Amino acid sequence: MANYETPQPVAEAGTPFLPGPGLGSYSYWRRRLGSRHASSLCGVTHTTSTDRVMDALSNGLTEPVQPWDAIICTFRAVKSMVRLQLQENVAYLQSAVGATRAGVPMLPTIPLGLDCDAFKRNPALGIAYRAELDIGAEDIAIILFARLSNATKF
Repeated sequence: MANYETPQPVAEAGTPFLPGPGLGSYSYWRRRLGSRHASSLCGVTHTTSTDRVMDALSNGLTEPVQPWDAIICTFRAVKSMVRLQLQENVAYLQSAVGATRAGVPMLPTIPLGLDCDAFKRNPALGIAYRAELDIGAEDIAIILFARLSNATKF
């Protein structure tokens, strides 16, 4: 088991997958392995519109994030937003403190998938649901497949 005191199992695994786009704190942990080449880090963008995520992206520029690390972007629009934020912050670091290097990871796009066949329209089920929920044939009914989190977003 890997922890801060014994990070060696991470190097053996190769690339830990992180549940968010913040690579910074893990990049410091990787340094404890004695080599910045010891492993790659891979995060993912589930959301990009929170202060915490935007701070993590910005902070990663001054932390030991490497060009072989990656943040998976789930949409082209997300990749554009992440790239723009990183570029703006790199420009700031260059003008404010003369930075010549920033920890910019790779930004591959791997779209979220959806099994469309699992959501094919079934008129018989629609009639049954309307009857169960007492929704008239003329009433508008919407079934939404999404995530709702009180702490983050819809």
